[in-house]
Amino acid sequence: MRRTIGLLAVALLAGCTSYGATNSPVTKEIALAVPEVIGRWTSDFDPSPGQGDAEPICVAIEPAGTLTYRGLFGCTATPNGMIDLQFIRLDGELIAVTQPATSDVNLEGNNQVLLLYAFYRVRLQGDSLFVMVLDADSLRTYLSMRPTEMPFALLEGNGSRDGSGPDVLLTGTPEQLSTFLSTHARDTMLWGGDDGEIRFARIK
Repeated sequence: MRRTIGLLAVALLAGCTSYGATNSPVTKEIALAVPEVIGRWTSDFDPSPGQGDAEPICVAIEPAGTLTYRGLFGCTATPNGMIDLQFIRLDGELIAVTQPATSDVNLEGNNQVLLLYAFYRVRLQGDSLFVMVLDADSLRTYLSMRPTEMPFALLEGNGSRDGSGPDVLLTGTPEQLSTFLSTHARDTMLWGGDDGEIRFARIK
């Protein structure tokens, strides 16, 4: 389970998640400054296929504008990935919202390029940064059983012709997304289960 969640995390950090949201719950009124996340971090393990636990995931987080932070991924001087984040607090939980990334989506037979957002649940404890990824399979199952709670679309074949897009598309308004995430901010199963928390240690 821990390894599976790690693979999901790598996909999310690379901007190619199995779900995406067409809107963001972040507004300038609720966006938070979280200076504690600034710095260099390394994961406890490497969840990449075939790599075992030999090498960690490294990320350097730095300011990237007003209430926006940038994560630069890679354990060398040259980053191999980048993602911008904003933070909000919902039902007491710190939620990181990625800035939108483009994704090729096949929606109702029409291929479209959409800007999609994704979400982490984040916990800071001393020099440790704990991250949980919103789990696409759990999200798909939950929404299929409760289709009126959040507007969404289920996309077959990973959503796009080349298989790289999301297969769950959250299409609610910013207000609906905020309500949904707030309602489920502490719902561990939607965030990868009890073993779904990934720990990053601060590099001093």
